[in-house]
Amino acid sequence: MKHAKTKVEDITCSETGSAMLFRLLYKAKATYPPYTFHDLDILRAATEFNGANQITGFLVRSQHEYVQVLEGERSAVLDLVQRIARDQRLFDYRDIWSDKIEARMFSQWHMGYHIIGRQENGLPHRLNLLTVNSAPSLKQRAIHELAQLALERYSEPSLQQ
Repeated sequence: MKHAKTKVEDITCSETGSAMLFRLLYKAKATYPPYTFHDLDILRAATEFNGANQITGFLVRSQHEYVQVLEGERSAVLDLVQRIARDQRLFDYRDIWSDKIEARMFSQWHMGYHIIGRQENGLPHRLNLLTVNSAPSLKQRAIHELAQLALERYSEPSLQQ
């Protein structure tokens, strides 16, 4: 069965309840290399915690770095990133961008995950260059590129759980 290709612009989801939706993008250096049990532990704990706290998002892992977008109620996301910043499996945690949002872009994933490689059309290089001082348009582009990557690679019905 062929699925229609979904684009980031096609995603809509209104706020639920009275809590304001919030999105945060951060980067951190990885203490351990990819493909180790450390990342599996992160994924296992995050999937459970994020599901229980209505947090969605996507974690991208390169050889030496994590880049993650998180979405949810503001206080829940901020509490979570405080925990993440103290995690011994990473260091040099940096908030890159955060703001209130009207719609989630990562609603299909309590904890999406992708190990990024050179084949990603320059995305690893662009993510590596992102800093808190990057232009807002570059930060937004990074978030949209991560959402598009997530949709293209992981939105098959069997992977949405």
